[in-house]
Amino acid sequence: MSIYEWILEETISSEAERQVEAEVVDIDEQIDERVTEQLEEAGEPRSDQADDSTT
Repeated sequence: MSIYEWILEETISSEAERQVEAEVVDIDEQIDERVTEQLEEAGEPRSDQADDSTT
């Protein structure tokens, strides 16, 4: 494999990784929004947004 082929392969691989990471972040944000909506409908605070005044 020439250096040019290796650079091209690494570039394509890096771009694919960035795309996958972006999709994972997007899915994670969608899940977070849905969880928040469901908790709000149930009248429950998110555990990471709960009032800590009782501690």
